[in-house]
Amino acid sequence: MIHNFINILIFTLIFVFILILKQQLFIPNNKIENFENNNNNTNIKRDKPPYKLNEPLTHDAFILAQQNAGNINVLKNRVENLEVLKNKVMDNSNKIKLLEEDLEQILQEQINMTLQKNAM
Repeated sequence: MIHNFINILIFTLIFVFILILKQQLFIPNNKIENFENNNNNTNIKRDKPPYKLNEPLTHDAFILAQQNAGNINVLKNRVENLEVLKNKVMDNSNKIKLLEEDLEQILQEQINMTLQKNAM
């Protein structure tokens, strides 16, 4: 029984090894992956704005500095809004805890009243 299992295991491993070798032989070597640069596509639109090479670099740097300052202000406002939102969430969490406690008290009073009525 163990001898048959070992033979089956050996044949299975040989079969898998042959399949892997066969697959490697038939895969084309000129496959281009996504992260590789394709030099044939020179007409691709870029997301970045083109830099003006004729103007002095200080002008572009000033514009970029202004854009960065604007982005920093936007991010600062968003962080401040998150702080306000955090405070509201904390307030709501506290209110929910108080409501849970009140509900538990009401349920306990109803249980006590039911027990008193059944005891009579």
